[in-house]
Amino acid sequence: MKKVLLLIAAVVALAACTKTVEVPVEVPVEVEKIVDLLTLNATSIQVSNAGAVQPMSFTTEDAWTIASDADWIAFDKASGNAGSSTVNMTVAKNEAFDSRTGRVTLSTTHNGTTKNTVFTVVQSPVEVFNTTVALGIDFTEQDIEVDFNSNLTPEVAIVDGDWLTITRTKAAPEDGKIVLHAAENADLDARVGVFTVFAGNGLQTYKVVQGTQYTSASNGSAVFLGNKQDMGEKGGAPTREMAQFGVQFETPEGLVTLALNVDPAIEDVTKLPVGEYTLDESSQYVPGTFSLQSTGLHEKYYTTVTANGKDMEVVDGKVTVAENAGKYSIVAELTDIFGVTHLYSYKGDLVATDDSLGARPYQADYRGQYYTYFTTKAEESVFCFQFNKALPGNDVWISYMYFNVFSEPGYTGVPTGKFTYEVPVDNPELDYLNGKTDAHPGTFTVSSPGTPVYEQGISYAIKTDSAPSFEIVKEEEEGCYTLIIDVVITRTEGESSVDIPFKNTFNRVYIGELGDIGVRVIPDGSAVFENGGMNSTTAGQYYGDIYHDGGHIVCGGCQTINTGAYEVYFTLNLGAKALTATSGTISTKYRDELGETPRYCTESIPDGIYSYAEVYDKDALQLLPAFVDGKNGPVSRAHVKNNYSGTVFHIVGGSITFAGGKPIFDLDTVSDKGETAHFTGSYTPSGSRFDFNYQHSSYRNVFHIQPFVVPTE
Repeated sequence: MKKVLLLIAAVVALAACTKTVEVPVEVPVEVEKIVDLLTLNATSIQVSNAGAVQPMSFTTEDAWTIASDADWIAFDKASGNAGSSTVNMTVAKNEAFDSRTGRVTLSTTHNGTTKNTVFTVVQSPVEVFNTTVALGIDFTEQDIEVDFNSNLTPEVAIVDGDWLTITRTKAAPEDGKIVLHAAENADLDARVGVFTVFAGNGLQTYKVVQGTQYTSASNGSAVFLGNKQDMGEKGGAPTREMAQFGVQFETPEGLVTLALNVDPAIEDVTKLPVGEYTLDESSQYVPGTFSLQSTGLHEKYYTTVTANGKDMEVVDGKVTVAENAGKYSIVAELTDIFGVTHLYSYKGDLVATDDSLGARPYQADYRGQYYTYFTTKAEESVFCFQFNKALPGNDVWISYMYFNVFSEPGYTGVPTGKFTYEVPVDNPELDYLNGKTDAHPGTFTVSSPGTPVYEQGISYAIKTDSAPSFEIVKEEEEGCYTLIIDVVITRTEGESSVDIPFKNTFNRVYIGELGDIGVRVIPDGSAVFENGGMNSTTAGQYYGDIYHDGGHIVCGGCQTINTGAYEVYFTLNLGAKALTATSGTISTKYRDELGETPRYCTESIPDGIYSYAEVYDKDALQLLPAFVDGKNGPVSRAHVKNNYSGTVFHIVGGSITFAGGKPIFDLDTVSDKGETAHFTGSYTPSGSRFDFNYQHSSYRNVFHIQPFVVPTE
């Protein structure tokens, strides 16, 4: 119903046709309710959540204004003049899940009095026919299908994710489908897309989580290994001009380790060089490659994937390293021996620690009291370290040092603690050849400090007034130690010299157990050679048909290790049991009048008892007294020598029995001073036999068989 606002002035119409009579009449002005507002006779209206544009018509006697207290209600004009007016009211779409209410006020003013007509707009909320639906898909390109069985026409919109595209929005009472297409995810991380389906007054939101083909890694760490011994071929020596980083990170599958080879001239070893690393097919550790094998200290620093506790052998792949603002991104595409490709990615910090000790102490040996037994009795251990970095001022060669460490008597393990520098001194009161120095526990000395391989005419020595020290600290990891070196090395070339400070800490240096090469002191006298405690000292020599009478003579030797300091040398007559010469080439220097006939022999000494005899008999098995001419006179080829004291005991009786290539000793001996001693024991060759190589027959001219003459008083 319309409401009309009228201003009534009685008798005004009549005054136009009669005599004018001035009669002042005061009629009050009243602002009434709006007429024809939304065609509703109510104080409020309902609007759907979709929003609307609603025209409103009304008539006023005076100027008017219209406004709302809600920012989601707007008008195409906010004011107008008296008379009939139409205003378009726009109600925005309600995307919230709650209803909302706004006030609309139409105002007029007459003679200072304001009248308001107020009504409310109530808008319904978003109608959700389900909660947000989460869809999980893998990284591959694929279609996403959503069942939509309805007679309504859906409106599908992609809210987030440009990798999603809408391909079908068909609805049907039955078997209706909405289809979206997802592109392949080639990124390192999973990604999330959102799309909505709107139908009628209902809105459904879908969240699509697409996985990645890369297994995400965490807890990344890096170590600069330098050119450690584990970068050489198995069994080979460390190679120069190499540098390698070991990178490790954890994945849900297990531990991934990468051995990345870089330019050896790298300056900042804390930063992993960016770029692409391919398979090191040549095993030459070429920069820009990754390695598949290692030896020595850092066995775990080669490219491998550990899954379910097992290392999977990597045979191909590539590793890409990128860096941005200090954050690293590493992608490893590794193919195992079964042809399966493993994809890993790591993002985050990665500061490499410097662990560039050039080589493990490959001569980490216990020498015992070999040099010090008769003085302070300090135990001696020796460590040889090779460093990746040359000493300052020397960028061509790799430095190395031998550290001789003296510990308390009776201590045979890896000595730990801080050692001060002290050079052992000779003790002239000692008679023994090799036992004449004084060394004190808690000290160390250095031999061949930093001697370069390629620098001739240059010497290096420890600067003694610089308080040099060497410290060994045991680490938790079995067999590993921290080495703290603080020395000053004087480099001398001709008349000039320079002092080079060398101070560094090396962590996780694998020493393990010391190799026992200590020669125990054995005073002159009878002794028993323990089985298995001997090594061969020289390749056997075979004197074939030496006297042109059909006789055949061999000589060879072995020495005790760890359990003593003895060397055994013997000469045997094989009688008629000649060894067979094998093929081979002899240089001109060793050819004689017998022509080109080779003298290589690889047979075991024939089994039997070789008894001592002073007179040579070509047909008998004999242990002979023999000498060869040396630079300083005849050299015995039938003796037992105490290497510690230097005493030589000549064989004057007894026998050597060979059984299966193994010698068994039962020897009577006498020294140059007339001291007698009896030696027994055996030697088990490391191979299956006691082999002998060739010996040219020209030795007939210098080989003598004659008994040792016991000196008289």
